[in-house]
Amino acid sequence: KPIYEAVEEVPEFPGGFPAMQDYLRNEIKYPTLARVNKIQGKVFISFIIDSEGNVTDPGIVGSIGFGCDEEALRVVSGFPKWKPGTNDGKAVNVKYVIPINFAL
Repeated sequence: KPIYEAVEEVPEFPGGFPAMQDYLRNEIKYPTLARVNKIQGKVFISFIIDSEGNVTDPGIVGSIGFGCDEEALRVVSGFPKWKPGTNDGKAVNVKYVIPINFAL
């Protein structure tokens, strides 16, 4: 199935954007190596929300290292099922990119 980057209705995290922010805030564990070295910044993660609402193919598109990339992947891989994006009233696969901020 094709993967869209722009759709009529974008995928939605259960409860919307504020719920996704809460999820990230509660699930992310600041990596010890990053904390010790005072590493801060954004990790950019890309993933696909498939036509069923599942998160698939997570990957790093912007890295800060020191364990932050792996932690961001772990958390995104554990996302609950989303409301899928649609085109012409049909659920489709949609590529999504989000920044995950690590700040001490």
